[in-house]
Amino acid sequence: MVGNNFFTTQVKKSICFSKQRLLIIIIAIFMGTAVSNAFLNVYFDIDNKMSKELKSYGANMILSAKNSDYVDIEDVINIKKEINSNKLLAFSPYLYFTPSYSSRQILVAGVNFDEFKKINKFLTILKGNLSPNEYSKSDSIYLGVDLANTLDKKLNSKLILNYKHNDKVIEKTFIVKGIFSSGDEIDAMAFINLEEAKEFSGIFKYSYVSLIVDDDFENLNTLSESINNKNAELKTIPSVSMKEGAILEKIKGLMFLISIVILIISSTSVNNTLSSIIFSRKKEISLHIALGANKNHIIKLFASEVFILTLIASLLGSVGGYLLAQLLGSIIFNASIDFRFSAFIIAILISFLFAAFAAFFPIRKALSIDIVDNLRGE
Repeated sequence: MVGNNFFTTQVKKSICFSKQRLLIIIIAIFMGTAVSNAFLNVYFDIDNKMSKELKSYGANMILSAKNSDYVDIEDVINIKKEINSNKLLAFSPYLYFTPSYSSRQILVAGVNFDEFKKINKFLTILKGNLSPNEYSKSDSIYLGVDLANTLDKKLNSKLILNYKHNDKVIEKTFIVKGIFSSGDEIDAMAFINLEEAKEFSGIFKYSYVSLIVDDDFENLNTLSESINNKNAELKTIPSVSMKEGAILEKIKGLMFLISIVILIISSTSVNNTLSSIIFSRKKEISLHIALGANKNHIIKLFASEVFILTLIASLLGSVGGYLLAQLLGSIIFNASIDFRFSAFIIAILISFLFAAFAAFFPIRKALSIDIVDNLRGE
């Protein structure tokens, strides 16, 4: 009991003896733990947050007919039932046909505008508006900016289209309700309500369906292969899905490197500060050894100090790291980062690992002090 009280007193005195330098150690460990915990929280959440951001760049799956130009709506409905509804972010059917205007044919797509906007989030409305009140009307038509310029059509212009189906020519007058641009092939096309497209063309099928499914490339391939339909198939669009995975891996790698660099800087700071403390306490260490303390007592004394400081700093750093994660989530994803207890535990364990590594060489140096020279004051 007396020995324990003496040891506790020694640890307290040691901490009080070098308060300013120990504060540097606490700050260094705090910073390392905070960054580790922040990046761990973001790391565990990045697949969910970043994946949704990346999926705003377009469809990652396509549903189409196997051996014909059009896919039956019944087949589309059956395949849709096999997709987890919680992961289905967008489901946009397209029906393409080519009616004529004057003497030229134009490419018209019938779309469900609500889903179409989810797939094409970077669509820019240059004139008019894409509101449900407008696009739900049977005579509404929207033109890509290139097509509008070619046809010399303005907002609210009339556009008379003719379409021949089963040897019967149907004429219909549309009103231009909007002109938009996306910087791709959409700019040269016209768009009308999907149901109106079916009635006008007489084609009660889809050309294909674009989908955004919230999952990684491997799982999307598995989903694609699991679809068993003799007329239609669900395919992954590799250019979108694989890029998404590659970007996420690069971001994770960058975060890992930043964490390692900051932990190394923190360890170096701890190492230098602890070395400085041991150098200033050489006489005290020599006196301990001269009075009978063995190497284990010296190791225990400094290890206890490092343990107490690391425990305090890592706990505070974990809290600070979670707050930092929220700040990063707000700036990067405009959303909060989910709390993960495992990130706290891992960050604290990493801090202890790096603190032990940083303390190893200074403590080893303390054991090699020349007792006689130091007690002489040399």
